Amino acid sequence: MNVKVKVIKFLKLAKRYYDLVKSNRFDRRYYLAKYADVRKSDQDPILHYLLHGHREGRFISKSAEDNARKAKAIASASIGLDRVDVYLCCWLNQKEPIYDAILELVAHLKCEGFRTLVITSSSHLLENEFVHALKYNIYLHGVPKANVSYRPPALLLSELKFLIERWSSNPSIHSQSEANINNAYSYWKDAFLRNKPGCIIVWGSTCPVSRLQIYIAKELNIPYIILERGHFSGTLYADLVGQFYHGAHAIQYAKEVAYAQEHSEAQLSSIRSYLLQQNHVAYSEYNTDESILSKISEHQQKGGKVLLFVGGNDNGSGVAFSGSATFEYHSPYYRSSYDAVKDVCKAIERLDDKILLIIKPHPADTGAYNSLKNQDILVTQNGKINSLIATADVCITLTTTAVAQCVLSKIPLVTLTYNDLTDKGFAYQAHSRSCLIPALRSALSKEDFDSRLAFGERYLLSLFSSVLFSIFPFDQGRGIPELSKLISNRVHNHNASIANVDGKVPEYCFREIKLAEWDLDSSSLPKIDIIMPVYADAGITRIAVEAVLSSIDSKRMRLIVINDASPFEDVTAFIKELSERASDFLKVFVNKENIGFVGTVNFGFGLSDANDVIILNSDAIVAENFAEQLCLAAYSHPKIATVTPFSNNASIFSLPNPPGESLAIEDAISYVDQKTSVLHKTSFSLLPVVPVGHGFCMYIRRNVLRSVGVFDELSFGRGYSEEVDFCLRARMQGYIHVVQPNVFVGHIGGVSFADEQSEQKSRNRKIIAQRYPNYFKEIRSFSLNDPLARYRR
Repeated sequence: MNVKVKVIKFLKLAKRYYDLVKSNRFDRRYYLAKYADVRKSDQDPILHYLLHGHREGRFISKSAEDNARKAKAIASASIGLDRVDVYLCCWLNQKEPIYDAILELVAHLKCEGFRTLVITSSSHLLENEFVHALKYNIYLHGVPKANVSYRPPALLLSELKFLIERWSSNPSIHSQSEANINNAYSYWKDAFLRNKPGCIIVWGSTCPVSRLQIYIAKELNIPYIILERGHFSGTLYADLVGQFYHGAHAIQYAKEVAYAQEHSEAQLSSIRSYLLQQNHVAYSEYNTDESILSKISEHQQKGGKVLLFVGGNDNGSGVAFSGSATFEYHSPYYRSSYDAVKDVCKAIERLDDKILLIIKPHPADTGAYNSLKNQDILVTQNGKINSLIATADVCITLTTTAVAQCVLSKIPLVTLTYNDLTDKGFAYQAHSRSCLIPALRSALSKEDFDSRLAFGERYLLSLFSSVLFSIFPFDQGRGIPELSKLISNRVHNHNASIANVDGKVPEYCFREIKLAEWDLDSSSLPKIDIIMPVYADAGITRIAVEAVLSSIDSKRMRLIVINDASPFEDVTAFIKELSERASDFLKVFVNKENIGFVGTVNFGFGLSDANDVIILNSDAIVAENFAEQLCLAAYSHPKIATVTPFSNNASIFSLPNPPGESLAIEDAISYVDQKTSVLHKTSFSLLPVVPVGHGFCMYIRRNVLRSVGVFDELSFGRGYSEEVDFCLRARMQGYIHVVQPNVFVGHIGGVSFADEQSEQKSRNRKIIAQRYPNYFKEIRSFSLNDPLARYRR
């Protein structure tokens, strides 16, 4: 090997060494503690890693090891307790309010019953203990080795190679791009096939990792949503149909028309007030300088005009490769902001010698803007973008965020690219290079600007009704909770479509879930409706109703009593008496005709609207705080569908022994209080997972009802085994059922609805056996092994 080659290799190694040290990613102590051979060799750990450890797959830090473990688990996971429901790929590195919005979104999705994996390179998210996160690189290298091999389509491969070369200036990444693409495609396709996620949320639509995730989502028919920074500070853009300006264009136009006559000046004022209060901008370190504002003011006082050119993120917007490979056109004649600004400089020479051009490049732009500077052209890398827009006479741009800010600041705008304000009536549109000077001339003279501004403000309002979500709460806008609802509805619909694909319920496996340590603050808990169908025995029903009313928090809970057209006079009289006591926390309804337990409960589900529910028999006697304790258990894991308490008469949930024993009505209250006292002293911290819940008292999370549906009245008629079918359908979608061992609810039995013929029971049991061939075997095995035995003592 000649000296020149040796020197080149040494310099490359030295650069890699320097880059690794500078990145602070390498943990020397960890590496030495992890690998004994390195300790014994007395070699520099970083040098050892660069020469040997990298090829051997060694880890450079504890976080890197944990990340690899997570990646392996994801690659082998399938539908079940560890299933990932939502993949959220966000590759931004900057710490900004958007990450707080993502944290809030993950928290809301968890409450909806969804496990979210955040794929990110942000330490802000990776180091957050409440976020399930996997480190990932936008250039597709560093992805764990796939368990299987899938060949990406040639068109996708060429597109991603093209993008990696555009986005990265690192030759080593370019040389490995094809192998990295093949592996990343195989890894994520395998993970998505195994997990069957309900939704993939992708940040942006132009970088390599985003394009890969979108392609696989389309290929596997998985719903996907594209997120981006909103048009304004304090907002998030959500393209819920995943098309970004093209498939969504007609929808947005329709919404603009629909909302055109509905918005008031008060709404516009409220939105403007909210937006003007936001002082967070992307790339905040590049938005600190206001010194140039004095030069602008001085020029305007002399009668001159100020034209502000706002550069865009050409790669991020797609302008840089507009029309190349498989990409749609974002600009018909410019491939960069720098190309555009050179034309603007020429146009100004033709227009007016009193125009001062201010150029504000995007932080990611490497164009040679400083070469354009003279006494009439100023370049500001760090000028405050919103202040610059507000003081300019005219703005010209290729970026959508500047477009919207011009509407807010009532500044004439010339736009040079396709965006969501194209042809909306506000911007002076330069449809071709020949249109640039006429468009600038019209904007500088504010030709027909008042009517243009009205169009812009109307569209601004429609954005908040369609695609914009506020990061911080305000009265006229939808926020992260509303975005979570929209996402969760898509996931529920998708889950329902993939349920029962193979006709099998996941095999039951006993495990225990840690009970959440939750401060039972009413503001942090969901609202709950307790649905009580009534048919017979007014005396027992009265005791059951009074027990519930004395135990619930009336601010966030309601008791819904439904009389299923009872023929008994004492029941009718009691229901009439109860109706006279109706309030916000006590609702009373009467069916016009007798429809049975299943139909009555389903009616209650509909009355409950968006709240969690507890099905409670009218012969079930509860103790204080029973609903809070069931709720606490329900939210101890995102995959919990139902929670059932212990009882004296509830098959596998019975104390002291299954199948249970009857409870005398005269002893009911004291017996329940005594059992509750014993359980409170024991205070179990684990929730046993059970095959199904029990319908005498069963907490059901609302997200499960949306995903699984309600009781199958068509198949099970008036009742029996309907809750078994419901619970097994939930298990098909990866949900689980638990018992709350700290709650006891007395059950007298056979009162809510009179025992019907054994023929109905027998028929419904046959339906269960046909639909779920392993169920009765599973229950026999559960009863024989009795994993709840230690909780019964």
